[in-house]
Amino acid sequence: MQGEVPPEAARISKIIPEGERLFTGQAYVGTASLLEVRDVSLMPNARLDLLDNPDVSSVIVGVDAAKNLGLSINLDQELLLNGRPIAIAGFMVAATDDPLLSSVVLSRSSLSAAVVPTFVIEVEPGYSVPLATSIPLAVDPANPSSFRIDPVANVDGLRAAVADGLSNLVSTISVVVLGLSCLSGGLTMYLSVLSRLPGIAMRRAMGASRGAILRAFLLEGSMVGLAGGLSGVAIGPDLLILICNAQGWIPSLEALTLLTGVSSGVAAGLLSAAVPAYVASCAAPAELIRS
Repeated sequence: MQGEVPPEAARISKIIPEGERLFTGQAYVGTASLLEVRDVSLMPNARLDLLDNPDVSSVIVGVDAAKNLGLSINLDQELLLNGRPIAIAGFMVAATDDPLLSSVVLSRSSLSAAVVPTFVIEVEPGYSVPLATSIPLAVDPANPSSFRIDPVANVDGLRAAVADGLSNLVSTISVVVLGLSCLSGGLTMYLSVLSRLPGIAMRRAMGASRGAILRAFLLEGSMVGLAGGLSGVAIGPDLLILICNAQGWIPSLEALTLLTGVSSGVAAGLLSAAVPAYVASCAAPAELIRS
């Protein structure tokens, strides 16, 4: 457990020959478990158990706070808390939370003023958000909004959100590339129709119907699209495996994805051939022959 102590509730100082040196850093009320959760390293002779002793007023001092107060790193010293002596139980020399080294941690028995407690709970990865929702309901179901909970970042949720964002981005890029491919294929097919107009006119003059010309060009476009889809299905999985091996990922590919790739290729071929096939089927044979 921990609680921030307002400066007006805890006046911490040290008697020096010139008078009194006042501590201006942050003071906390905490327990031994708080320092353990925060991976705080103490001097070997520290008495951490005094923080939980209800009969002893004690304080754990960070090394930076000790320098500011002019303390030497030993326990044979005292500080003044609101004008009365308080024993130094130890010194914090290292902590994952660096600001803690410039603060002091008071025992619960050292202050009579009410301090709003803050509980630090260590949980398994992925459980911070569910616990942040359930703890206020379990402690005070009638007024859960009276609690303020600051959960750490949910790494799994962030990873899933990033993966979803990347998936949506790749899908959007794929659709845009497919659209550009259809446009490019349609332009190529249209130029092919223009260059083959005399042959189309000859076939129409020999009795070929408009539907036959239309079907021929649609078939040609679908064959080109099928070839592209099969090429993508042949090359795509190999690239996927190479990239996953390089990044240390586990490759995952469903058969439906391969089928979708082939179907998309055929659909793109048909779309790109639709307009040129219609233009070829509507051409007038007599005018084409005369031209």
